[in-house]
Amino acid sequence: RVPYGGGSLSGILHLPPNASGPVPCVLHVGGMDSFKEHAVLMSGDRYLDRGIGRFLVDLPGQGEAVLDGAFIGRTNMVEAGLASLEVLRGQPDVDASRLGITGVSFGSWWATQIAAHAPGLAGTAVWAVVHEAGLQSIFEQVSPTFKARFMAMAGFVDEDAFDVFARRWSLADDAPRVTHPYLVLAGEDDELSPIGHTYRLLARVAGPRELVVYRGERHSIGGGPAARLGPNAMDLAADWFADRFAGRVPQERATLVDVTGQTTTEPLGPWLADAIARTEASLDDLVTDGGLEDA
Repeated sequence: RVPYGGGSLSGILHLPPNASGPVPCVLHVGGMDSFKEHAVLMSGDRYLDRGIGRFLVDLPGQGEAVLDGAFIGRTNMVEAGLASLEVLRGQPDVDASRLGITGVSFGSWWATQIAAHAPGLAGTAVWAVVHEAGLQSIFEQVSPTFKARFMAMAGFVDEDAFDVFARRWSLADDAPRVTHPYLVLAGEDDELSPIGHTYRLLARVAGPRELVVYRGERHSIGGGPAARLGPNAMDLAADWFADRFAGRVPQERATLVDVTGQTTTEPLGPWLADAIARTEASLDDLVTDGGLEDA
């Protein structure tokens, strides 16, 4: 159990089979209406097979937590995430000096928030990302079920009040506080969070950054040829963590996976500057109050 708000959150710690001695471990932050039981494979899990443990918690708004009245707010995931990391540090089978965070879909937002306030992490990796300040695309331009589910997770029944709440969301102040290695894997045509927002967020991150963009892929990174023919995003993330836990120096680079599965890698800085310039006009139409206007 993870202490939180005068009560506790429920979590499951998965350790690699036949592990000897304390192992490195990642806190996995699931997506919008995720729950702790569904993200780890019983056989063939990419992290466990690499000797890396995984800790999954029903964080505020998720699984058992929302049933117990622990709703998601703009910043309370930080408290829950830091408490989860502290529980991990106290486990005798976990190497407290080798911890990381993973986040998928809306978990990429929360993982970034937690990472900004968590010292001593080996790295944070996020994929199928949600980085758009104000959350206009995911709540107003795609299926209304996303908004309905998030309102339930946040304890809202008044849509107008929820709109005000959502417009204030931004990672602009968190990104500069991420000083450890940060990996992003994203679809170039993400419909829930246009990729330009991710570029601008990365420009703010202070730690070593790595970006992998799948050309033609949407949010889930799996429906098109780039994902089918190119490197598997989950394998890349797991290998990246294996490198971090082994003490290998991260590289600042951008990798583009094209529709034939071929990859092109360039130094991140110049590539990111060009990418931001290319997307600036469209982003100006999408940025909402509290956004990343000065990124």
